[in-house]
Amino acid sequence: MIDEKSYYLFGRNADVVDVTIDHGSASRYHAALVYHKILKRSFIIDLKSTHGSFIGSIRLEPHTPKQLLVDQCIHFGASSRTYTLRERPQGTQALYSIQGENKQLKELLGKYIYFRALCR
Repeated sequence: MIDEKSYYLFGRNADVVDVTIDHGSASRYHAALVYHKILKRSFIIDLKSTHGSFIGSIRLEPHTPKQLLVDQCIHFGASSRTYTLRERPQGTQALYSIQGENKQLKELLGKYIYFRALCR
């Protein structure tokens, strides 16, 4: 679930970041996704990367939080891989309680908001 941590890091440094960007234009610490629990909103922050972070085709200003809405796509540097913020489909709560014994399925169904990598 996106609200399990206060932030998620994107970048090339696989030892530290939560989401590894395997592209030469990505910085070691490229961007952060921050979930604000009180506002219940997600924000993306470019960490002063060399090649930038983008919502759609709009480049983000470094160190300036920008709200990320559901179904908005983000990408980093010159990478063609995009990440889309999604909501959990309706009705998964019932499935979640029925399948309580299967830990892997429970974790999968328990995701509130997730990222899906889309390759172009």
